[in-house]
Amino acid sequence: MSQMPQQAALSNCPSCEWPLESDDRFCGACGYDLSAVPAPPDDHPTIALNGSVPPPADGRDGGAAWPLAAEPDSSDTPAAVHRSADLPGTDSGDSPLPPEPPTGSPVSPASGVRFDRPPEPDEYPLQAPDPRIADLSGSAGAAKLCVACRAGRVDSDGYCENCGHAQPRERDHMEQESGPVAAVSDRGLRHHRNEDAFGIGTATLPDGSPASVAIVCDGVSSATRPDDASLAAARRWCDVVATDYVPALLERARERATAERLDIEFREADAEALPFPSGSFDVVVSTFGVMFTPDQDRAAAELIRVCRHGGKIGLANWTPEGFIGQLFKTIGKHVPPPAGVKSPALWGTRARLVELFEPHAASIKTSQRSFVFRYRSPEHWLEVFKGYYGPLLKAFAALAPAGQAALRRDLIGLIGQFNRSGDGSLVLPSEYLEIVITRH
Repeated sequence: MSQMPQQAALSNCPSCEWPLESDDRFCGACGYDLSAVPAPPDDHPTIALNGSVPPPADGRDGGAAWPLAAEPDSSDTPAAVHRSADLPGTDSGDSPLPPEPPTGSPVSPASGVRFDRPPEPDEYPLQAPDPRIADLSGSAGAAKLCVACRAGRVDSDGYCENCGHAQPRERDHMEQESGPVAAVSDRGLRHHRNEDAFGIGTATLPDGSPASVAIVCDGVSSATRPDDASLAAARRWCDVVATDYVPALLERARERATAERLDIEFREADAEALPFPSGSFDVVVSTFGVMFTPDQDRAAAELIRVCRHGGKIGLANWTPEGFIGQLFKTIGKHVPPPAGVKSPALWGTRARLVELFEPHAASIKTSQRSFVFRYRSPEHWLEVFKGYYGPLLKAFAALAPAGQAALRRDLIGLIGQFNRSGDGSLVLPSEYLEIVITRH
């Protein structure tokens, strides 16, 4: 029965010098495989002690033959100096070493310094180049390259697939010229995007003289997208007149406008008889307002009258199928509407809008949208709307206590059909129709 030759036990790991036990197969510190340790060499290197060199074991008198220094002659010429590099290399057995394969690298014969290294760049690109001068597009039809590593392809999300660097956005540097006026806006040091916006243009003063107009909007940090908020403000430099037939609501609106430093004119007015000359406005807007007028045809005619030719009428009206539309239907079961009054939810149907506006409209565009009510609970929503929302306020006021309790049960049931929160709170989407009418 044969046995495998046993290698002498190691006292320390060859890799990390960790002390080993006699039966260790792996290093406990670095995991080095001790079975892979090569056997010690058979040669016996010559060690000089006290300047004496023992003769080789095979009886040869050799060792490497060192060249002897030349004796100086009478010409006073210095003797040649021998360097260690002049000696042919040998291994421990005095056998010549195999020749090294040629590397093709130029080496100075005097200093041994290599000259094949690539030239060092003048600058190391530690950050993305200036997007104003960087070529981000590449050749026509080629993939956009990263401005940081200049090697990776930029994905559709705006990040490099190679180094992950976010690419500069168009808004990081904006320039605009308008006659004698120019504007520039750059991303600053504090935010990772340019949150400011501006708009410049020309106008004519009442006396007929020309004027240049510039608007600069600082980023609104309280907004979820301050850059979008400021940009929207810069693009909407409008003279606004706001109307309502409830004086208390107009006063609350004035307070908000003052707090936000908005220059808005407020007028008490009836939507069926607006106190403005014909063609007074470029744009006429109503959000969940004009739809509640008793005489729908008269109210629509007033919107058309005060809008100039080529102007636009923008409306947001609840649809019959949405939550508020079904709320009207539920209220109607307990408090019948006045005779001859059409449902406000009809303003949320395209068919009714065509009846009201098509004779005076170049186009009527509609889109379905949703507004999400968010309250602490269904009961919380109901208590708030009972005190402030006209249709509910009037309905509860017209009913006896028993009728109020029945209406309340039906409303809570209706809320349950639309509520999407799942945790006792109220997250309730209500559908509405967004309408843009372009007047002839």
